[in-house]
Amino acid sequence: MTTLLIQTESVPMTVNFPAIEPMTVEQFYEFCLVNRDLRIERTASGEVIIMSPAFSDTGNRNIKIAQQLANWAEEDGTGEPFDSSAGFTLPNGAIRSPDVSWIKLERWNALTEEQKASFAPICPDVVIELRSASDTLKGLQKKMQECIDNGVSIGLLIDQFGGLPFLGNRKSIGEACQQGVQSSVVLSKKQLVQLLAVPEGDKKQRIRDIVKEPYCQLSSLQIRAGAIALREAYPLEFDPQTWLVILYEGDQYTGYRFSGR
Repeated sequence: MTTLLIQTESVPMTVNFPAIEPMTVEQFYEFCLVNRDLRIERTASGEVIIMSPAFSDTGNRNIKIAQQLANWAEEDGTGEPFDSSAGFTLPNGAIRSPDVSWIKLERWNALTEEQKASFAPICPDVVIELRSASDTLKGLQKKMQECIDNGVSIGLLIDQFGGLPFLGNRKSIGEACQQGVQSSVVLSKKQLVQLLAVPEGDKKQRIRDIVKEPYCQLSSLQIRAGAIALREAYPLEFDPQTWLVILYEGDQYTGYRFSGR
């Protein structure tokens, strides 16, 4: 059976076709080709979601967000940006079309040309969703969590009707600053995206060129036997209750974590 979930202003409206077998990936692709004017996604369980077009004000905000990311991506050169018309096949089988997304260049170039010319089998590194009046917050939160569960490094869910929540692989450490508090230091969205292009193992100075001095230093952390990581914290400018914690082993960058304050 094929199930259509037609997104209305409040809740999805379900339409069941009991005589029709669930769509295969190939059939879903053909369905999208003959319905180019529709915004269509597919869940991991095979349900087809038909969403209403974005309202004009949301479309205006979406294009501005996409433009900012595209401008940075062109200047930086380490990844490819995508708009809301791009669909991606996640590891769980769902086919999703984020409002704005970004993929590291080495991951994108690892795909074949045939894969790129379809709903590419790859989960973006960065996903941004902007809530429209026709979107339910609960539905977008569920979609964002699915993306994170399938490999998204950074997920931003912008709710223009109730603040700017941030979703990511957060690990609350429940620790206070140990020293060096600089209350004026915050991390912008641009700086956050730039950090994604820096591979683990790079020099500490490359991180410093992006984020400068930290808000404060946290207690050191043993990351493996005989190895201690220094940790520096940066509150997010758009979500001050969330910190980006950067880890260093000596002069080497060893990764980052998100922490709720």
